[in-house]
This record gives sequence, structure tokens and C-alpha cells, in this order.
Amino acid sequence: MSLLLLLFSAHLLLFSTPAASDPRTTVAALICGAVSPSNSASFIQTFIPEMQSLSDSVSLRGFATSSTPSIAGNTTAAIMYGLSQCHSDLSPTDCMLCFAECRTRLLRCLPADSARIFLDGCFLRYGFSNFFNQSVDPVNDHAACGTGDSTVGGTYTENVRLMMGNLTDLAVANGGFATIERFNGADVYGLGQCWKSVNTTGCRECLVKAAKEATRCLPNNEGRGLNAGCYLRYDNYKFFGNSGGGKGLF
Repeated sequence: MSLLLLLFSAHLLLFSTPAASDPRTTVAALICGAVSPSNSASFIQTFIPEMQSLSDSVSLRGFATSSTPSIAGNTTAAIMYGLSQCHSDLSPTDCMLCFAECRTRLLRCLPADSARIFLDGCFLRYGFSNFFNQSVDPVNDHAACGTGDSTVGGTYTENVRLMMGNLTDLAVANGGFATIERFNGADVYGLGQCWKSVNTTGCRECLVKAAKEATRCLPNNEGRGLNAGCYLRYDNYKFFGNSGGGKGLF
């Protein structure tokens, strides 16, 4: 089967169009690996069941890891690792819609041997090394800034900086997820989410770094820290669901 046909088949298998309440499918970052495997057809044949395995688990608990042996025909033995997680305030339905959008958009990276995508409601990554416990990545961790400046100047900036420390502590204490609404009575909102494969120490390390990255966006009214083991965002409006700052729906 040609590589073109395999890519088309993968698209048909993985495509889904979000249409529910708010699965938060805005793309915050898409990062494609720079290396392509020598056997692209075999790579695609491994990629498809890997994505399906993740989908089956995400639908049950909002988080999944998977490892799929490479298809026979590769000259070296390899395992494809995959991880996906929805933010804990998403409903199960919105989680599946977000994941479907993740894997559809991730096809743009194929046949890169690694890739990760951050949507504002979920995350998906694959590669041929075991990254499940990775909390930070000096190469690919970065900030994604909004385009609008805050209308409240220094007060907003000060509140965001103060809120970040509280958000990190709350998320670590809550098992890796927290939201903050109207910090100090102002229009300052935050969400922090660690991946469930990262331990408590790694979660804190990741969120502390993400907070530093996101606050570089100030005085922009919106900023995100997008790291190997977590996602952190601040904004001047409520962009998350009614999770009550706790562990969410899953």
C-alpha cells in the first residue's frame, strides 16, 4: 500500500469534527519532530493502532498512555509511545471531541517520528522514546502568548504573577489540576494541568517553569506555558468549566 493511501486511510480513521458545548479545540502549539523514519509505510501502520489504543482509554478516564510494537518489516525493533490527556474540567463528551481534533491535526506532522500537540482542552504526543515521566523539555517547552494587551495595566500584571504561585500550589495539592477564578476579586483566571504520568515532584517542577514562561507574555491579557509534563494558562475571562478548582470530572 502506498504511503499516500496509508495517510489518507489514517485521516479517514481518525477524523472527527467537534460540535459540542466547549471542547476547547483551539491549537496552542503543534510541534513536529525533525526526523522521518526510514520505513514510512511501516511507521504509518504502527501509528494507526497506537492512536486507536489511546482513543479507547481516553474515552474511559480522560487520560491514556500506550506503547505499540513496530510493524514487522522495520530493520530495527522499536516501540511507539503515545500519551494523551484531557484537562480535568472537560466533560467526557468534550474530552473525546478534543482528542479527536488533536489526532486529526497531528496528521500534519506525519511521517515525523515524534510530535506533540497542545489544544486548549487536551494534549497528545507520540514518539519512539519513553517520555511518560518527562516533566520539562529544554528544547520544546515554550510560552504561547495572546495578542491583546491588558486594559488594566500594572494591576493586572501584578495579580497574574501572584495568582501563578497559588495556582501551582493548588494544582499540586489537588493531584495535578486546579483552576482559579477572579483572583483578588479581579478579572484574572488561571488553569494548571499536569499529566497523570508525571509524579508530584515533576508536576511542581513543570508548573513552576510553565508559570515563568507564561508570565513572560505580560502585559498581554493571555499567556500559556506549554511543557512536556503540563499546561498552564492565564486570561482575563473565564475560559474553563465549572470544576470548582478540584480534580475534575474524570
